[in-house]
Amino acid sequence: MSRDADAAVPAEISDPAVRWETPVILGMLGPTCGAALGAIMNAINGRVSADYVAIVMSWDWAAAPSRAILQGVLEGGVVGLVFAVFLFMVTAASTALRCPPGIAVRGLGVALATVAVCWAIGGAIGVTLSLAWPQLWGFFFIGVPPRVNLPRFAWVGGSIWGAYGGAAVGLIAASVMLHRRWRRERGGGGGGVRGFGVVTPASATPPHANLTPAARAADRI
Repeated sequence: MSRDADAAVPAEISDPAVRWETPVILGMLGPTCGAALGAIMNAINGRVSADYVAIVMSWDWAAAPSRAILQGVLEGGVVGLVFAVFLFMVTAASTALRCPPGIAVRGLGVALATVAVCWAIGGAIGVTLSLAWPQLWGFFFIGVPPRVNLPRFAWVGGSIWGAYGGAAVGLIAASVMLHRRWRRERGGGGGGVRGFGVVTPASATPPHANLTPAARAADRI
């Protein structure tokens, strides 16, 4: 790589050292952010339809909204931990564990935003279905008493499914963003540690090792 190209690469990218702090930061931020996002979503859903939470979880109706927040912390933390493990695996494979924490944290941010958007989309789809085909509740979605506010009930159910689906989509989006960013800022410059360095490490064999003596002599001319 030329000096001009080296100067164009940020210092944290050009440093080839293994970044052990990256998985540590992911391990801390993944569960923490997941728990926080789960608490916020369940706090909203508990307000939107306490009936859903009480019926699905078999909780007392009055205590359901507050217990839903604790449930969101628990489930969000577990999902966040699993997400962090998978994102760490992508980081290790794609960057040979040389990805700076900043890029990995940006990937985590992309995933969190994706989950939030899918949560809202899932809730909107649930409301739309409840208004267009209310007969689905009670026939396909059994155990729903007729007294509940169906659009609110459907919002909560749809948003939960949307959030779980968003976690999977977010992992893909974060992985693609991380890999492309690394290749563009590091491998795309023509040298250094390229993407998937763990999977396909560079060969240590000299370029002329497999040539015959005659071919080596001709190559020197």
